[in-house]
Amino acid sequence: MACLGTHVMWRVMLLTTGLLLFAAGTASGGPPGAAPPNDRPMEVHLRPPKRESTATVLTLAGIAIPFALTYLTYEPNTDNPMYAPIGGLTGLVLPAMGHWYVGRVGTYGMLMRLGGLMFAMVGLSYVDDADRCARGERVPDGCFANNRTVGHVSIGLGLATWVGSWVYDVMSARREVRGFNRRTTVQIMPMFKRDTTGIALGGAF
Repeated sequence: MACLGTHVMWRVMLLTTGLLLFAAGTASGGPPGAAPPNDRPMEVHLRPPKRESTATVLTLAGIAIPFALTYLTYEPNTDNPMYAPIGGLTGLVLPAMGHWYVGRVGTYGMLMRLGGLMFAMVGLSYVDDADRCARGERVPDGCFANNRTVGHVSIGLGLATWVGSWVYDVMSARREVRGFNRRTTVQIMPMFKRDTTGIALGGAF
C-alpha cells in the first residue's frame, strides 16, 4: 500500500507540472512549435566600434594644437615669421582629426576655415590700405574713407566663420562616428523552432 501511494503521488506531481508548463506556454502567446520570441537582436560588429567621446577629444585637440604651435614658434621682430604659416596650416587641417578617426579625410569644416581665411586676408589688405593712406602713401586702388571699416567687417566675418567651423567639426565628428558604427554593425535575430530542422536567421544591415 505504501508503494502504491508513492506511485500515485509521483503521477499527481508530474501531471501538475505538465499543466503548469502548458499554461505558461499558452500565456506567452507564441505558436506551440516555436520558442518564445526574442525582441533583442544580436549585434555583430564587422569592425571595432568607434566612440563619440574619442572623436570629440581628437577634434578639440586639433583645435588647441595650432595655438600651441603658434606660441612655441612665435618670434617677434622678424622678417620671416614662421609662426604664421605654421599656425594657419595646422589650424586649417588639424580640427578634422575627429573625422580622420573614422576614415574621413576632407570635411566641410576645412572648407569653412578656408573661406574664413580668405575673408580675413581680404580684410587685412583693406586695413593695410587704410594705414598706408593715413601715412600719405599711394595705394594701387586709391584711398577710400571706408577702407578700414570694410576691412574690420571682413576680418570679423572670417573669424566668425573659423569659429563656426570648430563647432561644425565637433558636432559632425560625433555624427560620423554614429554613421560608422551603423555601417559596420549587423543585427541578427535568431528564431529557434522545435518542429523544423535548422535555425532561421533574420538580418538587418
